[in-house]
Amino acid sequence: MKKVLLVTMAMMMAGPAFAKGLAKQDLERKSLEILIANAGSVQMVGDVHSYETLSSILASAMTPQKGFTTKITNNCTVSRDAVNECGLLIESIMDGSGFAGETHIAYETVSSTKSELPDKMLIQRVQVSRGH
Repeated sequence: MKKVLLVTMAMMMAGPAFAKGLAKQDLERKSLEILIANAGSVQMVGDVHSYETLSSILASAMTPQKGFTTKITNNCTVSRDAVNECGLLIESIMDGSGFAGETHIAYETVSSTKSELPDKMLIQRVQVSRGH
């Protein structure tokens, strides 16, 4: 399931990322892969329910409810030496009315060396915030 989710999310985001340039696209793709690979062991803080897991949030983003469309955007920037600050925005848009609910997952990845793509999470924790 994790591999299917990873491939599907990465492919969904690949199209719009071409305009951003290959390096940024690679950074965002690799960071998302790391987030998904660690979803089972990551602690969530912020606007979360006790029964939720990061895996369940990501899985529900891939299977929107009937009458809703999901838009997923991952944005990463290099904030300091080899540390990437990322934000995964999941927007659930109600068909017809345009009403949107949002889940934002802030996370950080790190590269072993400054010139390489990230290879792990900086810390095993993400910040979740929601809006509507």
